[in-house]
Amino acid sequence: MADTQFAYAQLVQAALYLYAGHPKRAIQEALQLHEETRGFRKIELRRLCILAPAHHQTNDTKSATDVLAYAADFPGGLLTNEATFFSPECRELAQEEVPQWPAENPAASVFLTNLPKPGLALTDREIEVVAQLAAGHTRSTIAENLSISLNTLKTQLRSIYRKLNVSSREDAVHGAQRRGLI
Repeated sequence: MADTQFAYAQLVQAALYLYAGHPKRAIQEALQLHEETRGFRKIELRRLCILAPAHHQTNDTKSATDVLAYAADFPGGLLTNEATFFSPECRELAQEEVPQWPAENPAASVFLTNLPKPGLALTDREIEVVAQLAAGHTRSTIAENLSISLNTLKTQLRSIYRKLNVSSREDAVHGAQRRGLI
């Protein structure tokens, strides 16, 4: 029999990856847990609540929809209160794409709220750039350290600022630290 305490700890790790803007790592963690969570309705539901938005964050709407449909097909169906465990974005997607999804419950989502918007996860290279910013390096030093042109660095910084919804170097560093990226 699976140790549900251990599986739950791994689910927390997957959720942290999701919040930190690493949806691919969250998907890896959640997929590895399928055997451990199968047969335990609540913990399997939590796994799916991580997997669906992780797929959604990587703009893989089909996989996210497949996960939501799988949840809706739980024995006895997905209960209305169980649907509130899914992120608001996933609930909206399910309402549109999964016919067997329970009628919308006006209650707020109770798990995985305020996730980064799809497509706003920093790439590994962008995380390297932010780490260089945090170390106090100048733009020219960062470009040299990463073997890229100054123009490429400027493009990456614009992307980082947009994804973190910030407008300064200091705010970018703080935003990355809050997400646990650096």
